[in-house]
Amino acid sequence: MDSDIRNYIEKEGEIYVEDFMTEEDDSIVEPSQMGEEGIGIETILKKLVITRDKFILQRPGSINEDYVIERKIGKGANGDVYHAINKITNIERAIKKIPKSKISNIEYFLREVNTLKQLDHPNVIKLFEIYESANDVYLVQELCTGGELLDQILNENGLSENKAAIIFKQILQAILYCNSNKISHRDLKPENFMFASNKEGAVLKLIDFGVARSYYKKEVLAFNQVIRMKTRAGTTYFMAPEVILNNYTESCDMWSAGVILYIILSGVPPFGGETDQEVLENILRGEYDFDDEIWDEISEEAKDLIEKLLVAEEERLTPKQALEHSWIAGYSRLDSAVLLSHKHTERLRNFQKSKKLKKAVLTYLASRVSDEDIINEMKIFFKLDRNKDGYITLKELKEGMKSTPNIEEIADILKGVDIDKNGVINYTEFIAATLDQKGLMTSESLIKDAFQLFDKNNDGSIDQNELRSTLAGVEGELIDVEVWEDILKECDLDGDGKVSFDEFVHMMTNC
Repeated sequence: MDSDIRNYIEKEGEIYVEDFMTEEDDSIVEPSQMGEEGIGIETILKKLVITRDKFILQRPGSINEDYVIERKIGKGANGDVYHAINKITNIERAIKKIPKSKISNIEYFLREVNTLKQLDHPNVIKLFEIYESANDVYLVQELCTGGELLDQILNENGLSENKAAIIFKQILQAILYCNSNKISHRDLKPENFMFASNKEGAVLKLIDFGVARSYYKKEVLAFNQVIRMKTRAGTTYFMAPEVILNNYTESCDMWSAGVILYIILSGVPPFGGETDQEVLENILRGEYDFDDEIWDEISEEAKDLIEKLLVAEEERLTPKQALEHSWIAGYSRLDSAVLLSHKHTERLRNFQKSKKLKKAVLTYLASRVSDEDIINEMKIFFKLDRNKDGYITLKELKEGMKSTPNIEEIADILKGVDIDKNGVINYTEFIAATLDQKGLMTSESLIKDAFQLFDKNNDGSIDQNELRSTLAGVEGELIDVEVWEDILKECDLDGDGKVSFDEFVHMMTNC
């Protein structure tokens, strides 16, 4: 078998998306998200922005007004990806260009956008902005400069077990977070994991949600019923047998993870073949081995984990179970408990007491900063998140704040940091509350960018209507006029009913 796995997994036509929305497909799509015949992309995007995270913006005008789009750097399931630089902040981004001609089914397009807007985890790619032209839709995303996981596998001809375990743990964390939020990626493979940078120990990011599927449905989940998908989606070498048979659950992602682990350790896929059809038949047989001499150097624990992933769906490990496997624990060292430093505890307290507008601005900025700028805070988040579900609960926060004996104060801190009011602290909320505000305020371009988020008519001030239209999504409900007036008054030093840029800067540096 050829050891260069690119020969296996880069063949034309090996990404399947068949009968994407047939009557047999159990895809769950909320009525408000469905595109109707004749509805334009602009209308659909406005619906998305209104109903999803308000910091992910539909920008007016041409993308070329805000970005210098440079070279092509990749190809996703439904569009090409380009390297770009923001003209104001000089921040590098990845821009996915999706031709409208390829959006034959509005639901297909909405799926990736809506999915990305829901996700907030260090191991998942971020979506920042959306643009539209006459012929294309552009998704502005986080730029990962460290290359694909596949490239690292090929360059090193398989990875050491220690390195493999550290990487695979991050893969499992991404899957656990997605599955916990009722999202199945359905196309996990080494090309869809990228390193944030070229630095040693760079964070691994899951990308390309082009065929991902959200399977949340309250009335079904209330009875603990399993939602089964029927669309064959994904890449040949990584498809679970039940996907080939068009009857599967989110557990298909864990089969794909098992294939990835096999490749990470050996450099070749467990199921080969001369044609796609032959590969699919071999997957259905489920026959693979550890006969190659490279496996003589691999631990039995690693093989055991693979065997517990490349099995029938009902026997397959969940992401949580895989994270608790002895191989992960032994080689990657599960995060030990952490006590928050005095510095980070004070930052949490200060954020809790901050004005509402400042909290919103810090959350926006936290969603924009690079991993390198918040690497310490990211590590703390991982350690506090003991069950690896991507959230910090009150119990987990108490564990990290044992030096604070006042339980009521800890509960108040969580309540103050939890600005989306879901009862836990998500990743961006934690970063917003713990990042170095003084360092952040030295970036004039970032402050101007945040101000322009609110100053929608670009007149140099923020009025009540702009405040309402920007923050209504954060609060999750319509709020009385008096509340908006109170928020504005907190920052309006001269009492003219508006917040100028100078007043905005004063709020960020003094309040």
